[in-house]
Amino acid sequence: MLDVDELASMQQDAYASLPDVAAVWRGGSGTDDLQGGGLDKPIFVASYACRVMPLVKRAPLEVMSAGIVKQSASGAVQTVTRYSLMMPYNADVRPADLLLVGFMTYKVMDSGNPTECILRDVQCEVIT
Repeated sequence: MLDVDELASMQQDAYASLPDVAAVWRGGSGTDDLQGGGLDKPIFVASYACRVMPLVKRAPLEVMSAGIVKQSASGAVQTVTRYSLMMPYNADVRPADLLLVGFMTYKVMDSGNPTECILRDVQCEVIT
């Protein structure tokens, strides 16, 4: 079993290898707030180093709407490809958060398990 210092050293080495930065945004229901002051907008949570990788081991998922597979105007089935964002194990990331990396925005589908890890594997879908 690793001691605390060994684990911390491994985490620092892993963080140094992450080439990108993800800005985490949370909230934004799109509904009026209680005072009628406008739409509830997402709030900035934090920025973390990350690495974006497509999940090549999975086939693209069919886009579902109310249990029905969506089709484009041409009749083709729409698909979505999931991405894996490797982030620090203690990153404050939750399902439905938005992650902005460069010019891309990702929606968190699964925030991974942060316990006793070197890196956290966050599963996302591209939304822009």
